[in-house]
Amino acid sequence: MLIIQIALGIVLAVLILCFVRELFAIALLLIGLVVAIVAIGAMYEGAVFVKDAVKQEISSSKQSSGDGKISSNISTPGAPTGSHVATPPRSVSSEVKPPKAIQDWLGDERLAEVAGILSNRSAHCPTNGLCESGRFILEPVDINADGKNEYIVTDTHRDFCGSGGCTTVLLSEAADHSWKVLAGVFGGISVLSGSTKGYRDIQHVAKAYLDGGGFYHKAQEFSWVGHEYVARGKPKALPEQER
Repeated sequence: MLIIQIALGIVLAVLILCFVRELFAIALLLIGLVVAIVAIGAMYEGAVFVKDAVKQEISSSKQSSGDGKISSNISTPGAPTGSHVATPPRSVSSEVKPPKAIQDWLGDERLAEVAGILSNRSAHCPTNGLCESGRFILEPVDINADGKNEYIVTDTHRDFCGSGGCTTVLLSEAADHSWKVLAGVFGGISVLSGSTKGYRDIQHVAKAYLDGGGFYHKAQEFSWVGHEYVARGKPKALPEQER
């Protein structure tokens, strides 16, 4: 700051001398002196700035590293200077949960349509066996041996079918006469002879495609665990006669 004040004073003096023609040479000399003083001052201030910056960087490095310890903060590329992002903790679970049987379903609108059909079964299915009503195939089966039929419903509409089968759901009627989805898959659902917790075991059959081309049929068994069906064991390939 002092250097700038001195320089301004000298410039003012030079301007006054410029009005005196006889002292023109002296004015030029003084202007050169001012330029030299300003240049030296700028160099000095720049050197002080660099020195302070180096000291600050060394101090920051010492604080982040500590006494030979590794900092838990990791600098993130693209983050503002001086910002750090802490490494998030990793959650590791030793328990692998089996998949659930509800993997696919018809959606609220189609389920409401099916519920309407099942609530007036006599009008849509005159017999107690397998029947068709519009786009739906209805298969009655008593899953929990309570004397009332649950229904395996397959939607045969092209929007819900493909080369691997059609969307199929297993529905159970609740006490309030609403219908609950017990299982929903793309493919087929069949009922097995065994039971778990009072409910028949079921099996999901679907196509499995090979990397080199072709496919085979695989089956995944599901058991009732008190409130839903979950997978039991691993999927297995089905022999041709069981498909």
